Order: sequence, then C-alpha cells, then structure tokens
Amino acid sequence: MDPFADAVANRMLSTLPQVAQSQMAQNVTNNNQIIMYNTVRDDKDIDKIAEKVDEVMGGIGNRRAAAWGGANG
Repeated sequence: MDPFADAVANRMLSTLPQVAQSQMAQNVTNNNQIIMYNTVRDDKDIDKIAEKVDEVMGGIGNRRAAAWGGANG
C-alpha cells in the first residue's frame, strides 16, 4: 500500500504549482486602507468622496492588471 500512497502523494505534489498558479490568477484580493480627514456637510459630500476614491482605486487596479499582463480597461 505504501507505493500507492507515495504515487498519489507525488502526483498531488507535482500538480500543486499549476493549481496554485491557477488559483492565484483567479482569486485576487486587494486590501487598501485609506485614512482621510474630511469635512462632511451632507450626503452629497459623502457621495463625491466615494466616487473620487473609487475612481482612483480603479485606476490603480487597472495599472496593476496591465503590469501583470491582464486587461487594461
């Protein structure tokens, strides 16, 4: 039984790099922390701030994707 177990383990280990690379390409998580000190007068100010942050972070994400060979949109 040991030779069979060794063969299974070797097969799993030999495919691990391809599986890991595939998973890394599909599952990307970027955690960004933004600290801002703003004066908020009403909900419109919050909307403007959120739109600007989204625009900037989207641009950064697009540049990162292009640098790693992804689509640039």
